[in-house]
Amino acid sequence: MVFVEDLFKDLGIEDPTLAANIPKYFKVGSERLYELQHEDGGWGWWENDETHPYMTAYVTYGLIKAQQAGLEVQQDAIDRGIGSIKEQLKKEKDRTTQLFMLQTLSLVNQGDPKLLRKIYEDRKGLNPYAKAILALLLSQSGDPDKLQTVLQEIREAKIVEDSLVHWEGQEFHYNWQDDSLETTAYALRALVAGKSENGSQDGELIGKASRWALTQRIGDSWRSTKSTAIMVHAFYDVVKKTGELAPDYSVSVYLNGELVESFKMTKEDLTRGRTITILDSQLKKGENIIKLEKSGRGVLYYSAALKYYTGEENLQASDHGFTVSREYYRLKKVKREDAYVYLPEKVEGPVKSGEELLVRVTVKNPGNFEYFLLEDPIPAGAEVIKEDKGYEIEGDPNYTGENTFEYRYAGKEIHDNRVALSLTYLEQNEFVFSYLLRAQIPGEYHVMPAMGSLMYFPEKRGHSDELLLKIED
Repeated sequence: MVFVEDLFKDLGIEDPTLAANIPKYFKVGSERLYELQHEDGGWGWWENDETHPYMTAYVTYGLIKAQQAGLEVQQDAIDRGIGSIKEQLKKEKDRTTQLFMLQTLSLVNQGDPKLLRKIYEDRKGLNPYAKAILALLLSQSGDPDKLQTVLQEIREAKIVEDSLVHWEGQEFHYNWQDDSLETTAYALRALVAGKSENGSQDGELIGKASRWALTQRIGDSWRSTKSTAIMVHAFYDVVKKTGELAPDYSVSVYLNGELVESFKMTKEDLTRGRTITILDSQLKKGENIIKLEKSGRGVLYYSAALKYYTGEENLQASDHGFTVSREYYRLKKVKREDAYVYLPEKVEGPVKSGEELLVRVTVKNPGNFEYFLLEDPIPAGAEVIKEDKGYEIEGDPNYTGENTFEYRYAGKEIHDNRVALSLTYLEQNEFVFSYLLRAQIPGEYHVMPAMGSLMYFPEKRGHSDELLLKIED
């Protein structure tokens, strides 16, 4: 949001709706970040996990950028974040994480020149992701010779595919440091930062990398909110430095030789883009050819996405990295000595309105993963039992009668239509997620599959069967 508003100012474009909404959106988002800030001033991915050096630097970077753009930010949150970064930096050994932390500190002129110089001297083992951040820091420190040395190493690490280029990490530490999307985004930013010294030397490379990045979009975004944010940051840097802010060209789109649509693209259109929809009725069996013809000044960036939907009932489970299964149990309350215990009985047939249900979702996985998210739709005729502390359910590891079970998850969110449970680490074999429902409104309900996936690599996923729940009076 911050970068988009800044570009609008450069373009001289007024958008009253956007100008009014950005502060509102930022207020909601920033207040949530303040809630998630840990006592030590840092952040993790969720409120119940440990403070993480990367996430602390990531959130603090965003808050500082927002403040620099004129948005209202709590200074105390920034100060505590900076303090946490400095404390964590004293203990951090990973060079890439150190660079990411230094990047945030540099925004407030509190970097560590000695550490930066040491990392530069020891850069041989750095992957392109880390070298790109190093180049950004060198561009700020005013050392053009070192900057050009690192930029040349980044150029040499490029991967060429047809007429496009991108970068990938070569060393696994955090997932995104080996991710082609985020590595390419940082490489783009580094090349743009050094472009004033290179003149047109990197112009062609920047163009090819930008086009590769656009081919990776899924609709209007990239694979996750995180990768989308970093890509937007990269394209912000590109258009600011390259001057691609005043196009004036015409485009014609053809499908199998027939004109579908023609349009003009000018400065005023940059904020809207252009979406052309081709319906299935316009396609023929077999190969279909889409052709774009452009004339005029400016660069045409485009991407294509194919969307299709299934109308089938009773969706079956699907495994694309995870096996997910879901079962409902009615709870029978029994007294044992001086305490009550709930016995789970698998639901087979209708349940009664008012009955309490245990939802148990089991995820089986072949390896160890980070940042896992489970989202399970809630039946329209039921509601989540939010006050579920103290329940002791026989055989369920999440309900032992104690008040600490929620810390089994890094995050637990209850939405109107789904429950979201998250883990920082998902270990090999299987993990059981569970929560409680209360059946309420009589009727038959199709409950869509429970979906489990990696937050930053959602293509690694799996979902359960669809479920039919009947509630009776």
